[in-house]
Amino acid sequence: RSSNDFDYGYGIYTIGQTGLVTGNKFSDANIGLVLYETEITAFKNFLFNLRGGIALVNSNSSVRKNEIFTLTENIGSGIYISAFDYSYRPTIDSNYIETKSKGIDKSFGARPIIINNTIVLRNANTGIKLSLADTVDVFNNIIYSENGVEAIYNSGARYLQLFNNYATGNFPFTVAHVFLVGSDN
Repeated sequence: RSSNDFDYGYGIYTIGQTGLVTGNKFSDANIGLVLYETEITAFKNFLFNLRGGIALVNSNSSVRKNEIFTLTENIGSGIYISAFDYSYRPTIDSNYIETKSKGIDKSFGARPIIINNTIVLRNANTGIKLSLADTVDVFNNIIYSENGVEAIYNSGARYLQLFNNYATGNFPFTVAHVFLVGSDN
């Protein structure tokens, strides 16, 4: 267990590292894994009962084949991405995420590649949320909603490549949009 207090605690917090983080189990913490200014591969980790699964900040890391369950509260996200500028290009590939909030939340900066992920929305907001970026590639993702608002929501990625994504399930809210791309694309 990472921590019994959701107000603090991280499973692993990296700063400026390179290498591999694999085979770990993180639970009962604020965030399971933080990759800050890193080029790490996070591979086949199991993260459950967390507010946030994996956070990438100013990172060129690769996040592959992790199982992430952020089912504790309606805040946080399975994978969170942000950067101070657009020079960072993290890869989010082949992860399984179950959430009550957002599956993948790309905040400001960074130019991620988001491919081959499966996201299950359990009374959740958004499968993939994209904000303020010059380029984002989103390919071959599956989003299943038990009760969600949007599968993919873009609110500021200027050059969005959105190919071969599949959304199914229940999007019951009157403001629900399965794919909301926006006028910038």
